[in-house]
Amino acid sequence: MYEEIVKTLKEIGIIEQRKSTGVSGIPLEFYVDFKKAYSNPELISIISKELISKIPYGTTCVAVTGHGGLALGGVISVMAGIKLSMIRKDKKDHGLAKLIDGYIPSNNDKVFVVDDVFTTGKSIRTMHEVLSKTGASIIGNFVIVKRSENSIPPTWGYLIDVKDLL
Repeated sequence: MYEEIVKTLKEIGIIEQRKSTGVSGIPLEFYVDFKKAYSNPELISIISKELISKIPYGTTCVAVTGHGGLALGGVISVMAGIKLSMIRKDKKDHGLAKLIDGYIPSNNDKVFVVDDVFTTGKSIRTMHEVLSKTGASIIGNFVIVKRSENSIPPTWGYLIDVKDLL
């Protein structure tokens, strides 16, 4: 399955050889445009099934952030039959001014945090900060593409190493 996912991601061209800046503000030599995967329903279904197989037993909620996270989280939530929390990076200054949209976890919840691309882990750490205020337990962290040489903490997992996409 891994080889099939990698082959398809290469075919749709998720690696763009151009300099950019990551969420953390660090300069990047190439960009991983994982959002291109969302235009391929079969691929995103396969990836979501792989991620669902990593969700620990007893998980009550999946948490995501960012534009790309919304699509991924929605698919996982529906396929796994668990609630979806959408974490904002910044509080809105209009409407309800929330940091969490969708399901708001409580101290009874066990949350699985998912992100599309890992470079420094800033997005996941931000989600942890927001979720810590709810009292929920974070029982897993998973990213689709590990793009960095930085080591991922032992409680975090990844599906694809970017080296296989280059």
